[in-house]
Amino acid sequence: MQNKRRRPGFLDIVVLLVVIGIIAAAAYYFTHNHVGNSAASTGEQEITYVLEMKDVSADFVDRIIIGDKLYYTESDAFIGEVTAAEVIPYYADRYQDDKGTVDSAAVEGKYNARITVKANADISEAATTVNGVKVMVGSEVNARTSTVGGSSYCVELEEPGYDD
Repeated sequence: MQNKRRRPGFLDIVVLLVVIGIIAAAAYYFTHNHVGNSAASTGEQEITYVLEMKDVSADFVDRIIIGDKLYYTESDAFIGEVTAAEVIPYYADRYQDDKGTVDSAAVEGKYNARITVKANADISEAATTVNGVKVMVGSEVNARTSTVGGSSYCVELEEPGYDD
């Protein structure tokens, strides 16, 4: 028996080049187009978010420095710059016996603080993170500036949209 080797023909080379081209095109498409995400909703973007600290003193806002850097307490990661701060009344639910209802009313002498922060975030479908710290509405963020600190919750998040 003779073992003859067949030389690759023109058609074999064309099929091989087509397969390599399809693989290269698919690799480029999936790595450069962020499949499943809009162009404005992925990667490093500037965001604005609001943290609310509960039960602070009435003069709390006087101790906050606008333009001060904000750090995540647990890892000391930079998570933004303070752009605004305000003190708002603390509200608590109370039951009204005569009506049998629950309503929210301001508690005298108690306040919450809202701190607005500007930061560069990594935005994906799964989460919005600033230096590895999740900043999403409802998430707890233990934060500090050079003058104040404490536990807070993200109550507002403004991200770039599709038309930005």
